Amino acid sequence: MIRIGIIMSIALFAQTAVAQEQQSQSRPLDIGHGITATLSDDWQEESREEDNGNQYIALECISPDCERSLETCHIVAFGKPIEGPDDAARLASLYDSPTSQYFRMRAALISTSQDAQLLQTLKLQRIGPRDWWIIETDAHHNMKSGLFADTVIDGWRVRFTCKTCERGSVRYQKAMQILESVRMANPS
Repeated sequence: MIRIGIIMSIALFAQTAVAQEQQSQSRPLDIGHGITATLSDDWQEESREEDNGNQYIALECISPDCERSLETCHIVAFGKPIEGPDDAARLASLYDSPTSQYFRMRAALISTSQDAQLLQTLKLQRIGPRDWWIIETDAHHNMKSGLFADTVIDGWRVRFTCKTCERGSVRYQKAMQILESVRMANPS
């Protein structure tokens, strides 16, 4: 009986140590307008610029896993708030017409590479606690495929463009962790 208690205590201690280590290896990323995300030590901020009220942030994955995938993310926090009664309505208004949807998908393809294809057309998808407009592209060999995501948080539009050389179904795992963590720093 004492043996089982000791084993259970050791297992609980190990789980607690792992959770604390994972917590200590993450840090907040200020996106702008009171919006933050959580970055693991896998990510490094490459640059940060502001232009016309828009905040531009470039991230690079620097973990050993990313040596092959060369995963990067570019974040834009737009400087002009979106009109609407709530974030769901504001998000829906971003691509509320077939024309706006077409041009967003076309821009994603052009941004990816010549002859890129859509793996996932523009659609709303829940990632973490919020909905995002998502597009996923597939590039030819030796080019980076893209994950394009837009959301609205407390009236502010945020766009992520993440690219990777990874070809399998596991691509964008590290980028999705960032998307899941995007939130208001001090929710009202």
